[in-house]
Amino acid sequence: MSGSRDPNDSPSDLLQERLNETSLGMPPEDSLASEDSMRSTEAKIHRLFDEGKPFYTVDRFLDIESKLSSLDLSKAPCQVELQGIDGEPVTISVGLNRPYQPDMYPVLEFKPYQEMLRIVHHRWFDKKARDEIMCNVLLKATSPQPAASLKDAAHWEVEFSKTIDRWAKSPEHEELVSILDRCDLSSITKIICFGLGDFHRDLHSPVNRSSLHHAAALTVAQQVRDKTKKPTPLFTQDPAYCDGPKEVLKNHGFHVYEGAARFTRGFVDIDENTLVMSMFPTAPVREIIADFNFRPAVLICNRLIG
Repeated sequence: MSGSRDPNDSPSDLLQERLNETSLGMPPEDSLASEDSMRSTEAKIHRLFDEGKPFYTVDRFLDIESKLSSLDLSKAPCQVELQGIDGEPVTISVGLNRPYQPDMYPVLEFKPYQEMLRIVHHRWFDKKARDEIMCNVLLKATSPQPAASLKDAAHWEVEFSKTIDRWAKSPEHEELVSILDRCDLSSITKIICFGLGDFHRDLHSPVNRSSLHHAAALTVAQQVRDKTKKPTPLFTQDPAYCDGPKEVLKNHGFHVYEGAARFTRGFVDIDENTLVMSMFPTAPVREIIADFNFRPAVLICNRLIG
């Protein structure tokens, strides 16, 4: 999903999560995939990558959105047929880490190229899991956070307004404006943000990182609008958004992707006239964009390392 992560977090261990979600923690021995078949799967992933096969496409994202919008989590087993990176259909099981509850909703996670290769090396994969490796997304089901742990829109309106004021007086704001002043923004027709974070993350952070990301996005939008003299729309995609923060963001001019669209629609909407802003997302935004046959006009992201 294109949610946000803490920059200090280590990558999630998708393999261990899968093993933890099985009732025995390990597949029955007679169902294990052979070492040769795992090597063959690895070689296929390498070959598709080397041939320049796009692992992410608009059609694949639209298919995922369609399947998620009609997904019935109460079915057992809960499975979805999606397209693999080789174009072939793959049946994906939706992981349930506890018995089904009516308030459960689907969660989508991406498997970047390097993550797919890391998973394929594990020796304890069954044949079904081996086949699922060819699909670069995972589907899980989870329940909403307890209402008692969430703050309402009125709380976040006050906090976000404070953050906007503090951001406007910061040297980082001045630097961002200076950089954008030197950029040609005349072709920008939309702004799409990924993984800026739900405000509730700020309850556990002394720097209010999520609020600051959104304050910076408002600055970007204002700079673009000032230069183009047009009401350039500002979109934001983060599956982690709760109701209170979403209401506040809408009040400040953000268009928030919701429903099944909250996982992939932002990627579908990118074109060569888009400014993309991506701050510590859980989705491999740069890898996804690299697979498109065009590039956004501008990409603002966290610092590249390596």
